[in-house]
Amino acid sequence: MFFTHNFKNSEKCAGERESDGRKLAGIELVGGVMSELNDLREAILRLSAAQRAVLADWIAGVSPEEPSSTVAEARGAYVSPEQPMTLEDYFAHETRSRERHEYLNGALYAMSGASVAHNQITFQLAKALSARLQGGSCQVFLADLKLRLALGEDRIVYYPDVMVACQPERWGRDSIAAPRVVVEVLSPTTRHIDLREKALNYRREPSIEDYVILWQDECRARVHRRAQHWSPEHIQGAEAMLALPSLGIELPLADVYAGVLGLGERPHAP
Repeated sequence: MFFTHNFKNSEKCAGERESDGRKLAGIELVGGVMSELNDLREAILRLSAAQRAVLADWIAGVSPEEPSSTVAEARGAYVSPEQPMTLEDYFAHETRSRERHEYLNGALYAMSGASVAHNQITFQLAKALSARLQGGSCQVFLADLKLRLALGEDRIVYYPDVMVACQPERWGRDSIAAPRVVVEVLSPTTRHIDLREKALNYRREPSIEDYVILWQDECRARVHRRAQHWSPEHIQGAEAMLALPSLGIELPLADVYAGVLGLGERPHAP
């Protein structure tokens, strides 16, 4: 089995943390679970648009402790052969194809192009990570490199935006296995895939300790950590710190969003 799959705050980079689903954007769910669906609907209708957006985003990040085999959202565009494609044929196909495709148990899913902001955020993050990991055994890899996942009987290949991997013996010519950290930057066409499908599949890979999701239109990140049982941690604001204890480093979001959203470059200590 495999798992397949804009909030805009009026104050960008506001420096806000949200980790408790019982209190979101000033919303307090008093008394625990509401007893009637109508009560819940009426309560939601009383919220502002911004509050509803925060609540919807939090709900999208909630997933069960044990992923459910019934989660299977289709992607908008895909290329699927009449007969399932083998992994060997897929890798050969990718070397010839002008487009990139992700592979899920024999089916190919075409990937869309990235925006300027998406590209800038990916580059700045990779640069910041590389500077902090210099001289160590871990290396940073960008979106053109494939990630191979062997999850039980499932065979999946993704193109994550950024990966950090620390086991060179698991690296191939154009793909790697067993990364420690995986990062995806949200795009309108892949948002639901990154928030749901990949969040579920990445947790099934034993080597992955942290899954980081970054927003394009604000200084905002969500981090799922194995050490925290994959509960989402939200960080927001230019001065907020993105901590990656599995790598022994942390960095301010301002470094990730440098040159994006009107943020300037930050000088690094020598």
